[in-house]
Amino acid sequence: MRLLFELQLFKKKKILDLESQKSFKFFWEEANTDKNSPGFGLIKDRSPSNPDVCSIASVGFGLTAITIGVERHWITYKEAYDRVLGTLDTLINNAEQINGFFYHFLDMNTAKRTRNSEISIIDTAILINGAITVGEYFGGIIKEKAEQIYKRVNWKWYLNPRTNHFYMGYSPEKGFFGAWDWYAEQFMVYFLAAASPTFPVNAEVFYHFERAWGAYGYYPPIVHTWTGSLFTYQYSFAWFDMRNKIDKEGVNWWENSIIASKSNRQFCIDYSDIYKTFGENSWGLTACDGPNGYKGGYGAPPSGYDNRQNFVDGTVPPAGAAGSVIFTPEESIEALNNYYKNHKKLWGKYGFKDAYNLDVSPEWYAEDVIGIDKGITLLMIENYRTGFIWKTFMKNKYIQSGMKKVGFVDIASKIIDDFEGNSISTGWKDGGNNVYQIHIVDNMANTGVYCLKVEYKKTEVKDAYFYTNIKEIDLDYMDSFVFSIYGRVKLKISFIDNKGNKISEKIFKATNKNGWKTYEWDISSIKNKLAQLTEIRIGVEPGDINASEIFYLDDIEFRTNKPIAHSVLIDGKPIVGNILKGNYVYYSCKGVKEGNSIYRWLISSSPNGEFIPIPGANSLTYKLKPEDSGKYIKFEVIPRTKGIFGILGSISGQAVQSAAIGEITEDKVALARNN
Repeated sequence: MRLLFELQLFKKKKILDLESQKSFKFFWEEANTDKNSPGFGLIKDRSPSNPDVCSIASVGFGLTAITIGVERHWITYKEAYDRVLGTLDTLINNAEQINGFFYHFLDMNTAKRTRNSEISIIDTAILINGAITVGEYFGGIIKEKAEQIYKRVNWKWYLNPRTNHFYMGYSPEKGFFGAWDWYAEQFMVYFLAAASPTFPVNAEVFYHFERAWGAYGYYPPIVHTWTGSLFTYQYSFAWFDMRNKIDKEGVNWWENSIIASKSNRQFCIDYSDIYKTFGENSWGLTACDGPNGYKGGYGAPPSGYDNRQNFVDGTVPPAGAAGSVIFTPEESIEALNNYYKNHKKLWGKYGFKDAYNLDVSPEWYAEDVIGIDKGITLLMIENYRTGFIWKTFMKNKYIQSGMKKVGFVDIASKIIDDFEGNSISTGWKDGGNNVYQIHIVDNMANTGVYCLKVEYKKTEVKDAYFYTNIKEIDLDYMDSFVFSIYGRVKLKISFIDNKGNKISEKIFKATNKNGWKTYEWDISSIKNKLAQLTEIRIGVEPGDINASEIFYLDDIEFRTNKPIAHSVLIDGKPIVGNILKGNYVYYSCKGVKEGNSIYRWLISSSPNGEFIPIPGANSLTYKLKPEDSGKYIKFEVIPRTKGIFGILGSISGQAVQSAAIGEITEDKVALARNN
């Protein structure tokens, strides 16, 4: 049975092979390949229409696509290298720009502004993402040119200092207009701007856009976008790996996109009696071509307006579900197989055409493919299959730094100091013996840009140390103390309580004079003593005559090494007779996999009451019984690995996660929420 299941799954996933290779062909074939042209390497906005128009965002997706093409042996390394090098030269020398920002649309042949388009911050950011990707992949002169493009962007110029919002557009004719004042696809802008080595913007700008919460159906509330278009929940995630991360306000944006994708699908299911195109395997409302032209507002609730009255006409683009394959793999793959098997007119030279609509007469199928839709499809499929784009892009020190500066931290960690802005530390100081000079410096970091430089004045002073006081910290779920060091030195690390007494200490011998190495201290045996921890002391062990006079520290943190069940949701309408399904994913800072999980379904007469385990309900699914009517259901998953159970916790990111739905009814669906 298992072999049959795996065979069926393999067959279903073949659509990913087909669509990926076809999507790649668009970026490879619909580019300017004339090496004598000022527009060499520019990529069309769409095909076959508008053959002379390049979208700068299409170039960003296309540069990234080229690295996938090499990895999958669709093109040779040399072919890719030559195309990328020439494209970057075009962007540096010929493509029309202002203050490093490119025009949205360029002429394919001249690389000059076309269609009276605006200088676009978001499309420039997509272009930079692509440039950084190829820079990390190829290195050398390509990396230098990619960083040249990034470093000349003046992010401060594009920021409205009165509102702390980035403008949405600029044209020489009318100046700046619009604002990124709601959540949308612009996360990449904040990360890139915060880490800029030339024109950095305060990372707190990230926390100034509107966080509007809303829910659709029985799914939990999310921070939603204005239109509810799926691309707004997808684009930044194509490059920036936000799995297992929360921001300073505790928002898990990965989970946010999962719920947005599921809500979008549910909307299409709920309205399938009105729109023939909609259904459980035909969903993913996002900006795309429609019977009456391109519309950027196609979307689903929750959103800033009533989607049923705005931009809903039965049009469905394959890129909507495909771009969410990292969030909803089963649902997305089923949708793609439906399009491929049942809508032959939707398939063409470059895979799926942009959209279709069965609710107009005659039925409408797009003729064009659009670069940004092929791009999000290709990148997300590759990330789902291998994580290749994330692995490549996230190597870049500015990308690491930008996410840290904005405040994105691993949910499995308690950051003492990463020297990029995330810190429980109150600052580092010499212990009073004038033995250590402490500086935060750049260009020597283990990850990101900054690290702690320690100048050690060799001395016989016993127990000389430098230290940091720490704010209140909950270490109940942490298993180890971790730090990275560059240098040859024997360090003693001491944990001090609020009375100045040593809780514990350990010596680490670092011999890595010319590189970084990470060290880990298992704190499981002393964890019950750490509630009083208020100070961390670090010092060179007396008598270490070979210690480096300068060494570096970075990424000092506590971690849990247990698997963490996260993004726990219940799928299925809470109606008697229906089958509910628990959904979740696992993350851990070390990539620990789950092992055999334990599942439980619990029931209560009140959403805030005591939840009692339902006898025998110990699988991923649960069928609602008549006696459940009017009650509330919760699903829990307890991960275990190598025989070690996780620890019971809440939705905030502990080892056990639970999800609760709204009241169970006989004939209608109530709102659902996470517990």
